[in-house]
Amino acid sequence: MQFKKYNIIIIFSFLITTICHAQKPMDNNSISNLTLDQVMEIADKNSMDVRSAATELNYLKDSEVLTYFNLGPSLNARANLSFAPGQTESTNTNQPSQSENITLTLTQPITEIVQNSFKINQKAKLRKAAEFDLISERIKAREKAAELYINSQQAYRNIEIKRTEQTQVGEQLNETKTLYESGDENKTKIDLLQLQAKYIESEISLSRAVVDLQNKTAELKSFLALNSNITLAFEDKSYWEAKNKTIENLNVLIEKGKNGRFEIKNLENKISAEKSNFIQSSFEYLPKINFFASYAYDNSSQSNSSENPSVSFYPQKTIKYGLNFNWNIWDGGIVADSQMSSLNKKRKLIIEKEKTGFKINQEIVLAYNDFKNYNTNLSKAKSVVEVSEEALKLSQIKYKSGDLTASELILVQNALTNSKINLALLRSNLDITWVKLQASLGEIPKIN
Repeated sequence: MQFKKYNIIIIFSFLITTICHAQKPMDNNSISNLTLDQVMEIADKNSMDVRSAATELNYLKDSEVLTYFNLGPSLNARANLSFAPGQTESTNTNQPSQSENITLTLTQPITEIVQNSFKINQKAKLRKAAEFDLISERIKAREKAAELYINSQQAYRNIEIKRTEQTQVGEQLNETKTLYESGDENKTKIDLLQLQAKYIESEISLSRAVVDLQNKTAELKSFLALNSNITLAFEDKSYWEAKNKTIENLNVLIEKGKNGRFEIKNLENKISAEKSNFIQSSFEYLPKINFFASYAYDNSSQSNSSENPSVSFYPQKTIKYGLNFNWNIWDGGIVADSQMSSLNKKRKLIIEKEKTGFKINQEIVLAYNDFKNYNTNLSKAKSVVEVSEEALKLSQIKYKSGDLTASELILVQNALTNSKINLALLRSNLDITWVKLQASLGEIPKIN
């Protein structure tokens, strides 16, 4: 097997794939070099959950505005046209044979104005709750998009690590093959076979890493609801590592989360809405008084008698106004049942608020502890990579001199690859927990 030639073919194929991938942004249907901030902004606008929350908010805004009309008067129109074809000449009942009437009634609620004010307050609280819910969905969308993006970046880093490993193993294989074929007694058939196996394993590992990147990018694209092809702009270091910021004490963060999380504010407004709903339903026990004014127009035709079939017309116009009193003394418990339902919903919301408070505390503590752990171990992971690189250099020297077998060299190579993967994974986890920590505090996740 000509591994040198095969190695060149693999590298050339990878370069062709990379060039083609780099040329895709030139397509009008492609979006190129998306950064993490850009991905979060797209998720902020395109997320299905965000759009659903925005739709609910728009509905509640319109509903609140329409509720104000209940404070004003209502106008009712009624028209009637009737005939009496059964009238005969032998009767003298003076009964109209045709009747036309139109009535317009204007009604202004009096006692219901106070009741409707509580309805308006209920709608306002629900609208505010929806506003907070929209912000919460935006935070969740940005958090999820960031996680998917960083996972894609991790897959990209793995490709770079695997490709570097394949290159190093390929070079070592070619050198071993040359020495073995030249009769070097320090290189055995076993050394050659082990390196051949390791090289094939590196090919499989690289291929798997490429597919992993493709799948993670496709998952991100699906979440962003994009039909265009996308390419991502990756960073070598973690975003937190590049910013080199500091975070506050855990107790300070917990207090900030209690005051900043929009889920709590959402529930508080829903509880207030149920209070208003209960109060406004209590008015159903009281009498309703309305002011009314009506205008009636009546035009009828009749036959005066059978002897005198002449027809007379007498249009009448009537204006009335006054107060209308209506008291529903017993409704079969309908209002009481509605109030019990409202009280039950309010109590459940209070429990949900308490439950959410504990959940928020847990999210903050977990995100904080994970972040501190990854941040503390970052420098150690870098040291492991540096030590492993030095160990590989020394091992390669000893391998050339025959003091190290191929299997021992492969172990050192594997240790270096694993240390690089662990460092890349730690950097990804550091960024993910940083975003999660921001989200747990009720902040819009950002990198810059």
